[in-house]
Amino acid sequence: MTTTLLTQAAPVSCDETNPGALSSLGPSLEPAAGTAASTSQLCQPTESPNATDAGGVPWVLLAAALTGLIAIWLARAKSRSESRERSRLLFAEAYQWYAAYKEFPYAVRRRRTTPRNSAPADERIRLSEALRAVQEKLDYFRVWTALEDKDAGAAYSRLLAELRKVAGGSIRDGWREPGATRDEDMNISPSRVDLSALQEFEKQYQDAVRTALRRRWWQLP
Repeated sequence: MTTTLLTQAAPVSCDETNPGALSSLGPSLEPAAGTAASTSQLCQPTESPNATDAGGVPWVLLAAALTGLIAIWLARAKSRSESRERSRLLFAEAYQWYAAYKEFPYAVRRRRTTPRNSAPADERIRLSEALRAVQEKLDYFRVWTALEDKDAGAAYSRLLAELRKVAGGSIRDGWREPGATRDEDMNISPSRVDLSALQEFEKQYQDAVRTALRRRWWQLP
């Protein structure tokens, strides 16, 4: 019976100062004749799998940093877009309630004055309650426009001050006038209600709102 002796080779040492290290491990590890294998070829160092640039910073780190910056920029742009839309709705609604107050000089002069079923008293209560609700909204938006944008809020406050001066004065005068009893009384001439003094303050508010909506994210307070 023939037996085969299996031996386990010792680990190869890539010690350049010991050129006979391979031959000392036995003939099985010596390069065959006619081949280009050599000790120097077996012991060549391999490159690191992480490629780096000239400065020694891995490209994967640069790509991760760039991706993070893009994600932050996109998130900030989306947030600013949503904030601009919210501001636009706020400023528009604030102006809507301002416009509602401007109608009261006309509403007071067109009130019903027929004494049947206590109509004059009912009209006074109805108009007074409606005016109170509008004034409440005006005070609400005066605060919120200032919180949303300082310049737009200041312009809105000036607009309301002039509104109460001009339109409010016209409302007081309207209560002293007789109400509408005929269809012709529904036509109110500019000589009876003149609100033209508000136009300049309306323009100031609109310009301030336009500037606020155009402001970039890096210009925000």
